[in-house]
This record gives sequence, C-alpha cells and structure tokens, in this order.
Amino acid sequence: MALGGVVLVIAVLVMMGWAFDVEVLKRMVMRYPAMKVNTAASFASMGLALLVLHAEETAKVRSKERYILLLLCGGLVTCLGAATLAEYLGGLDLRIDEALVADRESTSFQTPPGRMAPITALKFMSLGLSLIAMQLSKRRSWMWQVPILLCLFLSMLGLLRFLYDARVMAAVFYHSSVAIHTEVAFTLLSLGLLFARPHVGVMSVFVSDKSGGLLAKRLLPASILTLVMLGLLVQLGGTRQFFDLSFSLAVVVAFGTTILSAIIWRTSEKLNRLDDAREKAAYHLKLMIDHASGAVAMFDRDMKYLWVSRRWISDFRLEKVECVGKTHYEVFPEVPERWKEVHRRCLAGAVERCEEDRFERANGTITWIRWEVRPWHEDGDAIGGILMFVEDITQRKLAEEALKEANAELERRVEQRTQQVALQAEILHNMAEGACLVKASDGSIVHANPKFEAMFGYAPGELIGRHVSILNSEDVPGGSQEVARRLVSTILAQNVGTYEIQNVRKDGTPFWCRATASQFCHPEHGLVLVAVYEDITAKRTSEEALRRSEQRYRDLVELAADGIFVTDTEGRCIDVNGAGCGMLGFSRDELVGTALLDMIPPDATSRFEAATRRLSEPGTVDVAEWDLRKKDGHYLPVEISAKFCPDGRLLSFVRDISARKRAERAREVAERRYRSLVESAHDGIVVVDARGRIKLVNKQIESLFGYEPEEVIEQPVEMLLPERCRGRHVGHRTEYVTDPHARPMGAGLDLYAARRDGSEFPIDVSLSPGIVDGELQVTAIIRDVTARKNIETQLREAIRTREDVVAIVSHDLKNPLAAILMNARLLKKLRTIDPEVKARLSKIADSVDRSAMVMQRLIMSILDFAKIQSGTFTVEPDVHDVRAIIDICCESIEALSAARSIHVVQELEPDLPRILADHDRIMQVLSNLLGNAIKFTPEGGIVTVHARHSGRNIEVCVSDTGPGIPEAQMPHLFERYWQAKETARLGSGLGLAIAKGIVEAHGGRIWVESKPGHGSAFHFTVPTAESARWSASA
Repeated sequence: MALGGVVLVIAVLVMMGWAFDVEVLKRMVMRYPAMKVNTAASFASMGLALLVLHAEETAKVRSKERYILLLLCGGLVTCLGAATLAEYLGGLDLRIDEALVADRESTSFQTPPGRMAPITALKFMSLGLSLIAMQLSKRRSWMWQVPILLCLFLSMLGLLRFLYDARVMAAVFYHSSVAIHTEVAFTLLSLGLLFARPHVGVMSVFVSDKSGGLLAKRLLPASILTLVMLGLLVQLGGTRQFFDLSFSLAVVVAFGTTILSAIIWRTSEKLNRLDDAREKAAYHLKLMIDHASGAVAMFDRDMKYLWVSRRWISDFRLEKVECVGKTHYEVFPEVPERWKEVHRRCLAGAVERCEEDRFERANGTITWIRWEVRPWHEDGDAIGGILMFVEDITQRKLAEEALKEANAELERRVEQRTQQVALQAEILHNMAEGACLVKASDGSIVHANPKFEAMFGYAPGELIGRHVSILNSEDVPGGSQEVARRLVSTILAQNVGTYEIQNVRKDGTPFWCRATASQFCHPEHGLVLVAVYEDITAKRTSEEALRRSEQRYRDLVELAADGIFVTDTEGRCIDVNGAGCGMLGFSRDELVGTALLDMIPPDATSRFEAATRRLSEPGTVDVAEWDLRKKDGHYLPVEISAKFCPDGRLLSFVRDISARKRAERAREVAERRYRSLVESAHDGIVVVDARGRIKLVNKQIESLFGYEPEEVIEQPVEMLLPERCRGRHVGHRTEYVTDPHARPMGAGLDLYAARRDGSEFPIDVSLSPGIVDGELQVTAIIRDVTARKNIETQLREAIRTREDVVAIVSHDLKNPLAAILMNARLLKKLRTIDPEVKARLSKIADSVDRSAMVMQRLIMSILDFAKIQSGTFTVEPDVHDVRAIIDICCESIEALSAARSIHVVQELEPDLPRILADHDRIMQVLSNLLGNAIKFTPEGGIVTVHARHSGRNIEVCVSDTGPGIPEAQMPHLFERYWQAKETARLGSGLGLAIAKGIVEAHGGRIWVESKPGHGSAFHFTVPTAESARWSASA
C-alpha cells in the first residue's frame, strides 16, 4: 500500500506540473529529462491498482468490483504501452502522445514530443500484462512475476545509469529520454506488485521464516547496497583521479569481502540459534511422544520406521528390536493383508480408525487393540508417510468376556427368583390388608391387590403404571412428589419401615393410613418396595381431637400472664406453667413434687392451714396476699386466687404484685417529697381540679393573699382574683380544661390577684396540667411581680429619655459638624497665602476633615441603631447586581488593605442572579465586615469575599486569616456596644449590631463561624429578585 501510494503521489505531482507548467514537478532534477504525461497517467493507474490489491489482500475476499477494476487498470496500461511501441516500430503517429497535454519542447531528438521512451512503453506493457495475469492465474502460480522481474532489472539498470552517469549504457538501452523519477517509480511499482503476492514465487523466499528466508532477507539487501556503494566509491575515485583502476579493484575486493563476511557471520549466528531452537522443539516433541498414554509410531512412504514412542516398544515387547530404519512388515511379519490395505489407503490421504480389532502375534498370543492411522505431510502438502496410534485393550476385552459369563449366571438365578416371586405375588393378591408393589427406580406402581384398590377407590388394574405420589395428599409440606421421594429413600436406607401418612382416594377424600414397607429384588421390575396399608382414619381422628383439646388447655395455661399451680391432695405441686416458673426462678422439674407449704414463710403456716380449711367448703374461692420463696431465697409478694377442683386437686392462680408494692411505696415517698418541695418554694403554689376547686396550697399563699391554707382548700380558685375578673376567669378555666397544656410565666396578658383585704397586685402565673388518680389537676405557680413592674416602668421612661437625647444631640451636632467640614475643605482651597503656610493649613484641614468624617459616621451609626431599636428602621429595596456591589466595596478598601499588605480575593459563583436590596445599606454591611476583617487580620494576610446562590437567597461571606474569635465571645458579637477587651479601642461596638438590623430588615440572617487560630467567616443572606417576585405573587 505504501509503495502504491508513493507511485500515485509521483504521478499526480507530474500531472500537476504539466497542467500548470511547473518544471520542477515535471523533471524533479532540472538537468534530467521530464516525465511524459502518458507516463504519469500510466503510473497513476498502476498505483491505484496497487492500492486496490492491498485492499483485496486485507479483506481476504475477492470482490467482483475490485477484480474488474484491476483488469481495467492492467488493460489500460498494457494498451498504452503496446500502442506506443507500435508507433516506434511502424513509424506511426496514433495521436496519443499529446492527447492530454501538449509537449512544447522535446527532451530528446530520439522521441517525438509527448511520447514516452520505448523502454518505458515496454516496461508498462510488461507490468500491465503481469497485473492481468495475476488476476487470471491461480493464486499459487508465479509465472506472472517474470515480466515484473524483467522490469525491475531494467529499472535498476536505469537508476544505476543516473547514479554512475553511464551515458553509453543509456544509448545502448534507450534510457536517454527516461526521467529519473520514472525509473524510481518503475522500481517501486515492480516491488509493490511482487509484495502484492508475498507467498508466491520469488517473494515466498523472502517472507519465509525458515533459514532460507532469513538468509535472503539478510544477505540480498546488504549485498546490493554494498556493491552499489563500492561502485560509487570506485567511480568517485576514477572521476576525481584519486587512485587508478588497480587500486579501485583492490578497494572493492577488500571492502566487499569484509562487509559480506561480516553479514555472512551474523547470518550464520542467527541460523545457529534457529537450529538450536528447532532441535529443542524436536526434543520436546520426542519427550511428549515418549510419555504419551498410547503407543505412537511414525513411518515414511515405504512404511519404514522413522521413530517410535516408548509405549510402542513396551506394549509390543520390542525392547530387543531396533525398529528405526526397518519396515513395519519386517518387525511384524504377521500383519494381515487387510491392515496393509489400510496402510496403502492412508498413504493416499485417508484417515482410518477402529475401536476394537484382533491381532494374532507370530507366537500365537492374541492382543486386542484400538488403532488410528492418519497421513503426515511435508512442505507443500505432500504426504511424507503415516502416523499410527495404537492402544492395547486386551485387559478390557477379557473383562467383557468375564462379564458375559457373569450375566449368564445371573440370568439363571433370576429365573429361579421369578418362580419365587410368582408365588409371593399370589400370596400378596390374597392378603386381607391392602398391599402394593412400587418400583424403586421411578416410583411407579407395578402391582396392587383388590383390597388396596378398593381402599383407594380405584378399579382393578387402574393403578398399574401410575406414580405412587397420586396416593398422597398435596396439602403436605413439599407436595406429594417430594413426600413419595423421601419415603422411598428412607425405606431403601433402612430396609424396612412403618409410618403413618395422609393419603387421598380417587374422589379426593383424604384419609390416614399406617403403612409397613420392605424391599426385595423382583425378577421383572428390579428393586421394588412391598407396602401393606391399614386405614386408621377413625383412630387418627379421635387422637387428633384429644390432642387438640390438650393443646388448647396447655396453650391457655402457658400464655397466661399469671402463674398457675396445680397441687395434689397432699399439697404437692404436680403441674405449673411457664409464668409460674419464671416468677420464682425454678424450672418446671424443680417445682413438680415440691410442697406449697414449704414455699411460704414459717410464721404463715397457721394462716395457710386456716385458708385450706376455708377452701374445703364447696364453691369457695380464696383470694389473699402471700409471700412465696424464690430460688435465690428471697420472698416474692404475690396475690393467690385458689379453688379446689372436683377431683380433689387445688388450682391456684398466682400474680406477682411486687411492682404494685414498689409503686405504692414510691408513691408515698413521692407524696412526701412533693409536699416538701411545695412547702419550700418561694412562689405561691395552688393545685386546682377540673371543677376549679383548690386541692392544695403551700405556705407562701398565706403571705401573698393573707389566707390560712385551711381557709382556701375546696374553695373555688376565683376567690383569689379581683371581683372584676372572676366572671371572665370561669370561662377561661372551662376552655383550658378542654385543652390542657403547659404555660410558662410571662405568656399571656397581664394578670392581677386580690388579697384577703381586697387590695390588688400584679402576678405572673405558670400552669402545668397533670393526671392524678385518673383526674385532671392543674398546678399553678403564682409570683408577685409588683417590684418588676415598677422597674419596667422606670426603664421605659429612661429609654424614652435616651431617645430624645439622641435625637437632640444628633440634630444639634450635625449642623456644626457640617460647618466644620465645609470650613476645612475651604481652608484647603485657599490660594492667596504663602505656600508654606498653605501646606501647614492643608495638613491641619485634612486632620480636621478626617476627624469630622469619623464623627459623622458615629452619629449616623447612633441614629441607625436608634431607628432599629425603635422599630422605625426601613430599607428601600431595588434590583441590583451583587457582583457590582462587591466590586465597589473591594475598591473602596483597596488603599486600607494595601497599607497593611493584605490581599483581598473574590470567589464568586458564575451567573449569580440579581438581588432585591437597598444598595447603600448592603454596601454598609459589606463595608463594615470588610473593614473589620482588615482591621483584625495581621499584615500579609488574606481576606476573601465569597458569594453563592443558596435556594432563594444569595449568601455572601467575608472570611479572613486572622486569629479567630474565642467561643465565649461568639454569642455577644451582635449585641449593641459590646466589644472584647483587647479590641475595645478599635470601634464603637455598634457596627455588627447595625449590620444585623439591616440584614434582618431585608428578610435575611447574619451569623459567624470561627475557631481560634483559624480565622473568622461572617455570613449574611439577601433575597434574590426572582424569589422576592415569587413571594409577592404567592
């Protein structure tokens, strides 16, 4: 493919040179002739043919289209070459020379304009015919390569003409008008055609992986190259007169001998390695054959042994015979004529085998063998001889003969057994019970007596051949098939067995049978099972009813939560359930036989005897509390309900009441503790039931209301309220009872209570409902808040006064501050004064300006915070680009950050949505956070501004690499006027409080994340414009 592509490129370039009159494309080397247009067209056709040939070889399939295209290419080139030769030989002008492009100047007087040289036409005709012959001949034919080799020889001769500048040779062989790239293209084209069929003819030697191929691949290219180079050396020396002819010949011989000797030595070394590998492979093959499981021998076409395996020698006892070199018939003269005929057929190409054959040796012994004979092939598929594989099967044959004798003896015994079975079948047929025979191999019924058929409701003979599983119920676990398989397997393993199984009659009626089965060998059916069936349905039904009754009783007893004890007439336990065992810690076996009297305390013996006497009266049931001894020696408090049964047994139901006893004791303790807590409380405590009656009060009620505790118990709770509130309170109380719930102090309206003397006072009340003895009770904790109310009144007055002062101060300060700012700026603009004085005044004015600006910001912060506290703070939201706001804030602090060598970084998500916010207020928040971050970050640190889309909000974060904030200070960061001790001099303490108010006014939130030593991160959220519109529409 590569050679064809190069030829095609050369042809296309030449044709482009003629089309556009580019001399360098036509000649390649300017002092040499140009390639003619017809020559380039022929090369294009043959280059295309090489590419098609490569595609055909790659596809491994010859298509009709490629076949026709190759014939057309070959025919076109052949016709063009033949026509050109005809023009030369006949002195004709067929007007084909300048059919494509006019040749304005001829390169040689020997050829007309545009006409290719005679030798070129001859080469094209040869190559075209070779291409056609290649397609028409068989793939193994190589005669078509002869013209190609001739063309290759002539092309190389032409190249040598250019290489050695042999003008005489050019005149002799008509190469004078042939271009140098024409010779190159012919050489490449010839090689490409040879490589198109690499495994045929000349090229088969080069592509072979054998020694000859290796020798050709190594020697031929090196020899050609060596001779060409030495020729160039001689020609160069003769032309430049470096040395004479004798010296040139000496150089050629010396260098040629040395180079070729080195190549031959290297090739010989490679051939030696190949021979070593071949000998090693032959050794491995011989080793494999020697240890093959069968006897193997290899023969040539004259049936002479080439080699034999060890098994061949041992099986045929040829240890003393040298087989190799002798014919097979010399070693085995007893070989029959029919085997010789087999050998002749296999030498002709047949493959024959025989699984069992008799071989009578010359000494009279008989050997039975299994053999296979097949040909082996030499290079070129010629048959070189045969391979013979033989296996001695004499021992197997003897075993088969012994088996036949044993079968004959077995048949005789079976005959005897058949007669015995016939007698057994007669007995089986006349049995009173139902009986059947079942084949063990497939479970089919082979015999059933009349009683068996009647028991299952089948007609005579109807069961024969049916599977035994049709007798079993499908309701059993695993299905009837699995049950039948398990029963057959069990009987085969145990030889005999008796079992009860649920069967089903033909009409589907289920019934129970007891089956006794055994096995024996039947002469006709092989191993069979003899099964005798008895219908036990009635017995099974009564037993099942009794079992279910007992099970119900046992289940009831075992599932009972109370312990159930049954004692005999002597007072000993004869049965107990699981609850009774678990209650006392004994097992059932330990309790059975134990006297109940031994399990009560010794001092309760007389009481137990009295209870037994009471129970002896008919219909008496005794219920009493007792202590029973557990296994660990401790006594368990129980409640026992006992009654005598008609048969004299005592039935006792025992219930563990230890939990109840503990609850009673715990309740007593809780009541005492509750009373102690109530009495020690500083607030008044009143417990009221659902009807509003006072059930309990503590001593503080007396100091609050002036009543003794006994005076208010069972009185309505409204007696503690002012007269004006009592009517409304009844309705409130009734509504609360319908939905009782805890209510802390301070939740609800202001409440007032009335003392015994009628005076009122403010109170806080907390309510806590609870269930006591199944009834609702509400505990009210009452606290006198008179002092707190007075303090709150004073506080409100102080706040109002402070707000008035803030408003007056801020108003009064803003006017003179504005004047100060204006005068300071006018002072900086003075031009008529002395420059030195002006510089000093400007410096003073800058200081005054900075101080006034700080004071102005402080006043604005105080006013903002006052508005936030009073609830009058408002924002004016509009749609803004958060990225632009961040850019402006970062630019405004650029001078401050640069002064401290702090790098401010922005990390913003792409495509952030616009926000709905007050532009100036959000800038105020962000500027405050950035200023704090720069203020508390060491020099050389980094401050990063993050922004990301989070749900319906934009989350903005300002993080720094500062020292971080201690955990104890985190809850106070957003409080007004709060500052840490180490930073108290750095601000007013209002910045974060105002930022919190601004963010919350936008519906967002602000928070901080920090760890000491890891910097701080302040986050706040503002709503997106889209989410704000969505909320408005919703």
